[in-house]
This record gives sequence, structure tokens and C-alpha cells, in this order.
Amino acid sequence: MDTRSRSEFGRSVKEGRLRSLAQINNEKEERMVTMVDEIFDRHYQAGRNELNAAILYLARSFGNAVDNAFKVLNRIEYSAPWAVKPRRVRSH
Repeated sequence: MDTRSRSEFGRSVKEGRLRSLAQINNEKEERMVTMVDEIFDRHYQAGRNELNAAILYLARSFGNAVDNAFKVLNRIEYSAPWAVKPRRVRSH
């Protein structure tokens, strides 16, 4: 049998309730922080994906512009305007 008095027993029960409420609040707060971290991470990853896509688009556009410029310069360099071009005769 328990030798504690009723007041001691009542105090220990109240302390146990307070401890369990504190633990529940800590767990809720920990879950809330975890949830906020997960939301932040999702937004961060989405932002990084958009940034990477924009950088790739910019690099691809720049590469296409440089490629086009080299094609034009190559065509100018190797097309001889003084060369005689064959003329096609129309046949009616």
C-alpha cells in the first residue's frame, strides 16, 4: 500500500499532468518547426529548379546566338561573290 498522504499523491498527479502537457506542447512545437522546415525546403527546392531552368535557357539562347553568328560568318567567308553562279534557263 502507498504510504504517501493524499496531498502528496495529488501533487505528484498534478506534476505528472503538467509534465505530460509540457511534453505534448514540446512535441507540437517540434512538429511545427519540422513542418515549417519542410515547407521552407520545398519552396527552396522549387526556387532552385526555376533558377536552374532560367540559367539553362539563358545559356542555350546564348549558345544558339553564337552558333548563328559563326554560321553567318562562315557563309560570308566561304561564299565567293565573284564566282559565277550557274544560271538556269527556263523552258516554257
